[in-house]
This record gives sequence, structure tokens and C-alpha cells, in this order.
Amino acid sequence: MRIKAVLFDMDGVLVDGKEWHYEALNTALRKTSLGVIKKENHIKIFDGLPTKKKLDIYSETTPLTKYQKEKAYALKQEETRNLIKKYCKKNNIHVELMNFLKKENIRTACWSNAIRTTMEEMLSRSELLSYMEFLISNEDVEKPKPSP
Repeated sequence: MRIKAVLFDMDGVLVDGKEWHYEALNTALRKTSLGVIKKENHIKIFDGLPTKKKLDIYSETTPLTKYQKEKAYALKQEETRNLIKKYCKKNNIHVELMNFLKKENIRTACWSNAIRTTMEEMLSRSELLSYMEFLISNEDVEKPKPSP
């Protein structure tokens, strides 16, 4: 049986941006005077979840108004973009893999629990976006992570 397509996860596979998401969220929380999430709690409770879900969970122990959630969300997205611009770079091994898959006529796509603009920015800066036939972001599904 011949492989016809490969579906890649983005964070931790094509782009190692997990730390950026953690740092961006805490920066947003600090800027809105809402505290911070300790590293061990982020790993245990929040890691891999969409920002809105993280803020919902965080508000269970630190009450947040709708305005505070919206402000923290917007700041988190802005900080994530800043960190992507600063740290996201081309990985030659990934580009070689994509060239091989293209040469073999194997279709490629990418999914992520990130929002679409974050996916596009990360894949663009890592020079992988042009290889993807389509993207699936957390905005494209009815129930993002942790829903299967």
C-alpha cells in the first residue's frame, strides 16, 4: 500500500512553539494584572488547549470578567505573534522532508489547536506553508481540544 498523504501536527512536530504559547499567555495575564500560571500547572492542566479554554479554566480559580478574558485573549494573540516573529525559523530537515514528499506526490496538510493566523505565521516563517495543501485550525472544528 502506497502512502498518499501525510497530516502533520504543528506545535511540537513542525514548529516547536509550545514555550511561546506559555510565555505569551503569562505575559498577557501579567499585563492585565491577572497573575501568572506556574509552569507545572501549565504542563499538567493547560498545555495544548486553545487560549479561550485556558482562560475559562483559569477563571475557575481566578475570577475574570468577560472584558478581562477578551483583553487577555487579545494580548495573548499579540504576544504570540511577537514571539513567532522573534523565534520562528526555517528547519532545513523539515524543508527536505517536504521536498521529498512533494517529489513522491504525497499530499501534505497540517492541523493545530492554534488559531489559523498563528498557524499561517508559524508555517510561513518556517518556510513550510507553501507545502501544505490545506490547514485545519481550532477555528475550523466545532469542538477543539481536548475533544477527540
